[in-house]
Amino acid sequence: MATHTDHDSPALAALRNCWQAVQAGQASQEDLELTLQAYSDRVQFELNRLEGQVFHGHSSWDDPIFSAIFEGFEQQLEAVAKCFEGDMVGGLAMAQRANNFLMAAHLKLMERVEAQSRVNCPFCNTVNERGSERCSHCNRHLAEAQTGSTLSVVQDEGLTQKNRPMTENALKLVRAVEAELSFEELYVLMDEIEERLVGHQENYSGPFHEETVEALERSLEALDEMRCGEGHVASGLDKFLSASDDLLALLARLEANDN
Repeated sequence: MATHTDHDSPALAALRNCWQAVQAGQASQEDLELTLQAYSDRVQFELNRLEGQVFHGHSSWDDPIFSAIFEGFEQQLEAVAKCFEGDMVGGLAMAQRANNFLMAAHLKLMERVEAQSRVNCPFCNTVNERGSERCSHCNRHLAEAQTGSTLSVVQDEGLTQKNRPMTENALKLVRAVEAELSFEELYVLMDEIEERLVGHQENYSGPFHEETVEALERSLEALDEMRCGEGHVASGLDKFLSASDDLLALLARLEANDN
């Protein structure tokens, strides 16, 4: 029998913690209302962004995964409204169900992203990274590489270099852009990368602390620029790669000191 797993999110965890603090007399009703408003504002921002993607033709209501993501945020907004009405227990339960629904849609989206980052060799059916010139197994030219159909904004701008060292996050961003993902799919990946970077920034306490935190901050600023629209992807990615270079240089200095 399959076990049910609840998926958490920073916003939901913050709301739950605030409610528990209110019950314990450690927070006020005003604190709870501010947390609820912040949750509502975040969800509304996401709904507005998704509607903007449809308006600009980057996404479609006919896409079942996109529609499910939108519905998940709508359910969260309904849950917040229930909390504002005074039913915190029911509202939190509804928010949890909405979060689980949204995560299920998100996982389907990431499966699609992963599938789009791969291409099968027409000769031996080996799976290769999209954009590869030759098959990793039979070494024959891949059709997409020959036609140039995988040329991306990054390649056009000359940002990528063969065998250029990158952080894991930078490599994921470059591959996503080179795979010509939709802006919506790219936005999901940027959210994941941002969450990891914020965690590193908040928890890092090692050598070269100031330089490391500053490079992470520039990485976050670069993601914000990329989110401004497709016309800002190339410039934002260029800045992200620059910050990635600095982080790798700091890592090299750290390894040199250890030796």
